[in-house]
Amino acid sequence: MGKENFDCLFIPAIPFGWMEKIQAPTGGAAFRVALYIWFKKGVKKTTENLVISSGGVNRFYKMDKRTFSRALHELEDLKMISVERCSGKSPRVTILN
Repeated sequence: MGKENFDCLFIPAIPFGWMEKIQAPTGGAAFRVALYIWFKKGVKKTTENLVISSGGVNRFYKMDKRTFSRALHELEDLKMISVERCSGKSPRVTILN
């Protein structure tokens, strides 16, 4: 797989229900990780098995691994994503409706 082209950032349309859920209860890190997840969706053209790494997020937004992990848990708790975690690998995310 090739690297994403970050010169032209593309984020597909995000459903309004998703934006409503993320506005009030979440912190800034969860919002930024959510935007990165939607960017990956646009690049990969799928909502399933998106590899979401803290390094990838850090290309756009600086955050430490602990903050990144908390943001994923927060999005998961809101039932916005499901996360498959494997030791030593980046999490795989599926966007939920």
